Amino acid sequence: MVITRLESVHVIARVQRAKNLNWKFLFFFPMKPEEYFGVNAGKVWKALKDAGQPLTAKEIAAKTGLKITDVFGALGWLGREGKIEVLPSGKKKTFRLIE
Repeated sequence: MVITRLESVHVIARVQRAKNLNWKFLFFFPMKPEEYFGVNAGKVWKALKDAGQPLTAKEIAAKTGLKITDVFGALGWLGREGKIEVLPSGKKKTFRLIE
């Protein structure tokens, strides 16, 4: 069986993603966009589930270690799937899982 360079790059990216390394390293071994946003959405979902209460985007970023822009991308992913609810909380918005 012969593995092409492109196939090996995707295999390496998936292994590195599984080891939970940062995106800067994965830049050299590109993932599909849906994989990148999906991984971040999983981290945000877990943070919201573990918290058991609504969180702001900043709180989610602190709990997950993601950049705020990546948090909003993940929230968009989860919102499109109908898994979160946006709650107004004064000037801020909080997010919670829909159970």
